[in-house]
Amino acid sequence: MTYVDRVLASPYAWILAVAVMLALVLRNLILLLLRRTAPQRTRDRRLTLLFVFAAVALALVTTTLIVYTHEVLLSAEALVFLGVATGLLLLALVFLRAVGIPLLFLLSVCGVFAIYLAEPWQPVVERAELAEVTVLAASGSSMSLEIGTYDGDRGDPRGPGDPGDDPIMRLPGDALGVTVELVDYHPYWFLLGRELGARPVKLTGYRDGAVEEITLADPCADGLCRFVQRRMAAIPGIEVQQVSSVPVPVEPLSSFTVVVEAPGRVALRHN
Repeated sequence: MTYVDRVLASPYAWILAVAVMLALVLRNLILLLLRRTAPQRTRDRRLTLLFVFAAVALALVTTTLIVYTHEVLLSAEALVFLGVATGLLLLALVFLRAVGIPLLFLLSVCGVFAIYLAEPWQPVVERAELAEVTVLAASGSSMSLEIGTYDGDRGDPRGPGDPGDDPIMRLPGDALGVTVELVDYHPYWFLLGRELGARPVKLTGYRDGAVEEITLADPCADGLCRFVQRRMAAIPGIEVQQVSSVPVPVEPLSSFTVVVEAPGRVALRHN
């Protein structure tokens, strides 16, 4: 599923389209009421546009009701989103230079920044494969591992297991588990093109009740990204949690795929 498909699959994308049409209807209505001395041709054109935009808004509302349930469109959150979006768009259309252009610039900057910050978490629609773990050696009491994420980055370890730049990770135990960080986005973050994001953060070795973990390197390359990442749970509409898989026994030269299935199940699948 492409980014555009994921955006259009959200009901809030359709609600935003309705807000655009409502703002255009209100703008033309305001111009008709305030500029009564305008030429008749101008007034006729504005009246025609008003009815055209109203018809499009009605068609969008009908489509949204057909595709989604009326509970989605008439929920308190959706109505607040519709009201706020319509108000901001109306201000931007009426006061184009004072509000519209600055608002467009601000939203563009915020959008690019938000997409950049969400990049470390892979979108999960129904199922996503995050990484492949290869068992290079296993003796029954310890194992040597290598992990590579499917975006091309190497999952270098960071922590007590194997610090430094060595890509080979060593863990005690004869069973392996993985911990994945899940970021759940409220639907009004639909422009990010995801409702759930995921990335592997830890590998865990199990043996006779003993557990040891390796924390994988943070994919954020700069301080600002790490600063926001640590505070993502405080952002309205975003929930962050860590989910661990069931341990699986390992054998030499075996490989596993880290899989996330919506709504947040994590597993190691043997390849």
